[in-house]
Amino acid sequence: MSNELLDKLIHYDPARAMAFIAVDDQSQRMLGVVRLHDDTGGENAEFAILVRSRLKGHGVGWLLMKHMIEFSRHKDLKTVRGQVLAENATMLAMCAELGFHIAVDPDDPSVKTVTLPVHPAHLTLR
Repeated sequence: MSNELLDKLIHYDPARAMAFIAVDDQSQRMLGVVRLHDDTGGENAEFAILVRSRLKGHGVGWLLMKHMIEFSRHKDLKTVRGQVLAENATMLAMCAELGFHIAVDPDDPSVKTVTLPVHPAHLTLR
């Protein structure tokens, strides 16, 4: 990893980026994280999520995604998008349940692009 990328991941502008982290109360270990970075125009954003392998399918990702989507709504973003490996059926199913549109990445058929139109803040997720 380059020093520039590492610096970007560690030091981010809170006006244009946010991270939600799930932490185990007892061990204080990180269980998962979702990050959101606004595009230059500030109307759309890209997310990335990481959940510990042993916890996939136990609701940690769902909780993190719901927080990220609610934050996006309150920030008045138009869309959020991310990339998911085509083989990651669990993540793709979760994205579909959350209302994301799923499409094959035209540059890489092993990747799906997931896009969610963000609705007004007064609408909340179930």
